Amino acid sequence: MNFGYTQNIPFSTHNPSDDQPLMLQNTNSEFGIWQIDHFGFKDANGGLHKQVRMPQEALPTVGVGFGGLYVNAAPNLSSINKSNLFYTPDNSGIAYQLTRTDTPNSATFGTNTNYPSVIIDANQVGGWTFLPGGLILQYGTMLATSNETEIAFPVPFPSAVFSLSAILNQIGGSTISWGYRTLTTAGFKFTASSNIVNTRFYWSAIGK
Repeated sequence: MNFGYTQNIPFSTHNPSDDQPLMLQNTNSEFGIWQIDHFGFKDANGGLHKQVRMPQEALPTVGVGFGGLYVNAAPNLSSINKSNLFYTPDNSGIAYQLTRTDTPNSATFGTNTNYPSVIIDANQVGGWTFLPGGLILQYGTMLATSNETEIAFPVPFPSAVFSLSAILNQIGGSTISWGYRTLTTAGFKFTASSNIVNTRFYWSAIGK
């Protein structure tokens, strides 16, 4: 979108009729640019934002005492560079990634839903979300199918798993030890010291 505009029009020494075409261009440009992502003239919401769109930009210089939001390319969960939101607090050159998108896996974003894409089991539910800095938080629950139950993450971690926690919902007075093994970026195996079939366990993982 490129709106034509001529500065210093009308000019003090010009005949207004000579400047009229340029004045009309300027007026129409002002009218047109207000319609972009805003409610325009003669609208009850005139001047308010409909949406905010930002093209990809490099880390900006915002000045001391200012902060800046901007959009730049960053790897998403599918390892494809997409537009994501960043914040910079000053002129230090430090940027904080605020979003990390994953369109193919949006169905399990911030939900608690079945995701039998890797392991076909109706009891496997969970989801994922992002944390500032580009970290990924995933979580879920499942009924144990044996003393060693395989779990697939809703979305494979692109590079590494930094932390994994799992807990068994014990019923009754028996003492059962549990843990996990065979941890990969795609999932893990939940293990227990005795029979836990049809016992529910919960887990959460953080990675990048």
